[in-house]
Amino acid sequence: MPAEYQNTEALHVYGKFRVEDSEVDGQLVINGRNTELRLHHDDAIHVETPCDIVGRLTDLRQVTLLRCIQISNGQTTTSAGTIHNAVLFPHYIAFGDAELSAREPTVIEIGFELPDGAVVFDDLDAFGTSFEPNRYIADLVGDTASRVKRPIEVGGFPIVQYFTGRARIFECETAIGTIMVGHHIRRRSSKSTGVHIDSALRFNIKFPAPITFDEAWGRMYRVNRLISVLAGRSQAQFGVTVQTAPLSELSLPMEVISTHADMQQKSGPAARDALIDAIRHPSEMEKITKYWIASDDQMKFARGRFFSSFEKENLFEIDRLIVAANTFDVLPSDVFPKRIDLENDFAEALETAKAQFKAFPVSPERDSVLGALGRVQKPNLKQKIRYWSQPIKIAFGDQFSEIDLVTDQAVECRNFYVHGGTPKFDYENNVTMRAFFVRSLEFCFVIGDLLRGSWDCHFWLENGSFLSNPFAQFRHYYPIWLEDLRQIIKN
Repeated sequence: MPAEYQNTEALHVYGKFRVEDSEVDGQLVINGRNTELRLHHDDAIHVETPCDIVGRLTDLRQVTLLRCIQISNGQTTTSAGTIHNAVLFPHYIAFGDAELSAREPTVIEIGFELPDGAVVFDDLDAFGTSFEPNRYIADLVGDTASRVKRPIEVGGFPIVQYFTGRARIFECETAIGTIMVGHHIRRRSSKSTGVHIDSALRFNIKFPAPITFDEAWGRMYRVNRLISVLAGRSQAQFGVTVQTAPLSELSLPMEVISTHADMQQKSGPAARDALIDAIRHPSEMEKITKYWIASDDQMKFARGRFFSSFEKENLFEIDRLIVAANTFDVLPSDVFPKRIDLENDFAEALETAKAQFKAFPVSPERDSVLGALGRVQKPNLKQKIRYWSQPIKIAFGDQFSEIDLVTDQAVECRNFYVHGGTPKFDYENNVTMRAFFVRSLEFCFVIGDLLRGSWDCHFWLENGSFLSNPFAQFRHYYPIWLEDLRQIIKN
């Protein structure tokens, strides 16, 4: 996005904006969730919202405000006359030479950056310093001297630094388009105080055919969430650009600001803790990317619930535990056995009980019992989590022994806060167990998901750890937390 709009303080810009058939003076206040477009006109301002508004700023840049909703509308009267005004909130602000519509299929590519992109794509060898600068300095300086037409003296302590020039580091064909990751060199400065190469790791999705802005934004979020899982932290994308059709030699990507995005994130996890090292294992990254995108329509509700919990990071409130447990309830039904087989005697007793209760007159109590009996052969929440966690037990062996005990206790805790009853132990005086339950449920969900995509966990297990993301922390502290749980249950 334009550099001046990355400030944490509100930015005020002015221009003229097209509203219905009128050109209206306006002030655009860019301030995150408090962003406003303040319009002023001699005549009444009529705006049907939500709407898109196009304007031109006083510095001649064109701007499109997408998904505007009206906050207020009124007028101010003084001795000099009456001025009409309206205040709107835009969800997105796009800067560029063309208009951008939220509804028309014109977007052919979207680009963005993620705070922890370089955690997954840790391309350490792309930039470096030569260990033998004396072998190269004379030729390098000689070439520069001939170009600037003045002599350049070489000293006894040269430094040669470089960028390999390999800009594209990953490319993958998926159902939503071609996903590309690469280095974007922003600045190459050379002056008397030193030389500096500034690079950003950018993600791009090139679509097979033009799509709407909303669809492009949604596809970007699919990639965002994959990187969030692999890095171990929810991501807030920034530096978003969109390329629209038709293309020409002068076409430039439009820069887009989301007014409801969180631009501030603390220092992130270490690359060593990433679930995949995409630079050293590109085929593994390609395999998981294809799986994640291909399965996202089927998994979107469960993954959405997971991220509602995961994005809260180190806040382990009761509602988060409930959300984390309910994630497994909205998994696609076809991932679980449709029917649980019962022993003959049990099955006969079940059918007898159903017949007996069906004979009673209809009442809430009768229907409640019949509902419960009907669910006996369907997997309950504990059984769903156990089944989803089976690949973890196979892939990790006994590293997470008694994980079923942990998730069963997590469901018991969730059930107490949802339905009441008698708690299995004092949850309020053992709040660390609540955090353990949340971490266990999140770990089982996301690792079970990746393993179903044939993720090879051995690279992660063999890579060591800085304990910088929740999955690495869970793996390290699991034996300690498990023993604490055993002792609490025992007492």
